Order: sequence, then C-alpha cells, then structure tokens
Amino acid sequence: MKKQQIKVGQEYLCKIGRNDVRVVVVEVPAMGSITLKTVGTGKTVKIADPARLKPVPGGHAATRDEGAQVAASDAETPTTTKATKGRHTREEGAPEAKKKRTSLMDAAAKVVAEADQADLPMSTTKMVELAMSKGYWAPAKGGKTPSNTLYAMILRDMTKNGGDAKFRRAEEHFGRGRFFLNR
Repeated sequence: MKKQQIKVGQEYLCKIGRNDVRVVVVEVPAMGSITLKTVGTGKTVKIADPARLKPVPGGHAATRDEGAQVAASDAETPTTTKATKGRHTREEGAPEAKKKRTSLMDAAAKVVAEADQADLPMSTTKMVELAMSKGYWAPAKGGKTPSNTLYAMILRDMTKNGGDAKFRRAEEHFGRGRFFLNR
C-alpha cells in the first residue's frame, strides 16, 4: 500500500512481528513515520513502511474519527488476549480438576493396612501385586520393576523421616525386605 492511499481515521491490518493487528491511522505526515493506534489495546505505534498496512478483510475499512473512539468501543466488547486464549474463565466455568493418581507408596500403605495379621510383614513384591490386583495402583509407563522402586521409596522415607516414616522394617527372623505399617 502506498502512503498516498492511506487515510486518517480508517482501520487497517498492520503487520507487527508475525501478527496482523487491527489499527486505526492517527497521522500520515508527508515525511516521516505513520502514527497508528491499535484497536485491541489502544497503544500508539509508528511505522516507516506503509507496505505493512493492508485493508481490513470484508470489503471496506471501517472509519474512525482520528482514533479517539478506539479505546471506548473496545472497552465494551471483550477481547481474547494471548494470555486467556484457550483457557476457561470464571464466566464459562472452569473444567473440574483431574482426579489425582494414587502413588505407589500410598497404595502399598493401603494394602498393608487392609491385610490380615497372618500376611504381615509383607514384601514389596507382594504389596505391588495386591495393589495392582485390587486396582489401587497401575504403572503409568509400564515400569519393569515396580517392587524395586517401592523398596527404594520405603528406604528413602525411613531415612528421611526416621520414626515418622509410613513403614518400619520387620525383625530379622521374618526375613529381609519385609515391612510393617508404622502406626
């Protein structure tokens, strides 16, 4: 578009970065930059190259009187900003939160709490098998050794929390790698 074709007060699309932004022409001097006001935000923009302006699609460009009404008319109509695009607002009603998956450690604690006294102490392999069979836990990514992972989680919890850990080790006569629930 040539500088002589641009009219003050008309609405155009201006290439700003990679976006086409609706603007209203405020000033077209004979020499120097063209002053524009964005329709969405009301910011003032200066461009040197009139080739960045394109007519508004739909046939004719809307006329505005010197860009003064830009902010007033846009305040009445809600605009979708980059920050809110694709998000649910309070008016629309946000979707409900996803149900949080039960961790392997919590599922194992639940299994041990529900277990009969004769089944205690329990190995991590048995805890994982029961948690999966009762549907308390399922591997998310198809892990090959969830019982080893649970064993490491229990030992890390015992090291970190000491007497307040979820599990405690069974005495030696029960065998290695067996745990009670720490009540």
